[in-house]
Amino acid sequence: MKIVLLKGIEGFGDRLQCLLQAIGYAKATERILVVDWRDSHWTHDQSLEFEHYFRIEGLKTLSFSEFVNEVQAHSAYASDDLIVVPEAWNNHLVNPDYETFIRDPDYALPGNGGCLERIIEGNEPDFENPIVVYPGIGPRTFKCHNALHLRPAPIIFEALKACVDEYDLSSFQYDIIHLRGGTKSWAGGSISEASPNYEKHIQWESAHRYMQEIFDVLQQLRQGSMPCPLYILTDTPSLAKQWMRYFGEATLICNRAHGLMGNTGIHKIRKQSLSNANMPESTTGGSPPITKELLNVEAIRDFILMNNARHLVGDGISIFSYLAYGLKSNNVILANLPAPHSTPQASQHGANSHTRWRF
Repeated sequence: MKIVLLKGIEGFGDRLQCLLQAIGYAKATERILVVDWRDSHWTHDQSLEFEHYFRIEGLKTLSFSEFVNEVQAHSAYASDDLIVVPEAWNNHLVNPDYETFIRDPDYALPGNGGCLERIIEGNEPDFENPIVVYPGIGPRTFKCHNALHLRPAPIIFEALKACVDEYDLSSFQYDIIHLRGGTKSWAGGSISEASPNYEKHIQWESAHRYMQEIFDVLQQLRQGSMPCPLYILTDTPSLAKQWMRYFGEATLICNRAHGLMGNTGIHKIRKQSLSNANMPESTTGGSPPITKELLNVEAIRDFILMNNARHLVGDGISIFSYLAYGLKSNNVILANLPAPHSTPQASQHGANSHTRWRF
């Protein structure tokens, strides 16, 4: 039995990109795919496995708990260094605190994971080791069509249906802008100067400059299109208010995390911060308490809403919206919304449209 074990980290966009590459690698090598998303960026309840949110169809998989049972049933996995690559993972396959050491070079695949694409393309033989651990950090190469293997779990469809009913949404009959404040100092966010994308995130000197650029792209895309509603997705609701003041009518699609932020984004909200946000009135007044599970469901819901938008415009830096755009532009829809009654006229924008939205 040969396995690829994906260790997820960071926000939904980052981990989904890595998952798409892991799917490609599993398909190319016929390895069984195991997804471990137990890092604190994703969950505060490690009993909720990846399969709580997604199913993977069309290739062999094991849930992480099934993988643990497999490791425990075969003592060789814990005694032979040749079983696992990178070797440093040998004694840490089931360690729930992997985010504390995942960035250590000893835990990286050769070429910081670049070997995976060479193996997928047939330019390098696969590892002989039964278990390959893929740490979900650093550069990655992926194919959007691998998202066709993903099927959201019922809990996602329930949230999606509630949102569609509330806002009266149908596929390709609405536009979305995505405003990312988590890494913008003028929006109350932050980003480390050590980040490889630091300069990209600080290129806008003000919220108005940031939103003006997004507005200009949206206007260009909408030329020649039928009018349709505009919705805003954002981690910073004050940006939505500023947008409406500057550029007119739009509707903010709300989520329970609005006003909460952890470091560079909602995904880094810590458990204690959520506990502090769940005041007694929020837990007894009919609304469920804010949990990481709820935030994850809303993030996946929002990704699917962007994926189904007629026009989607963000800053081109946020992986969250850029990947939703990438899937959309490759005709990959993660989950369909109710079918529209009519198809809006296609946009008449030319080849000179904003290049940062070329995928």
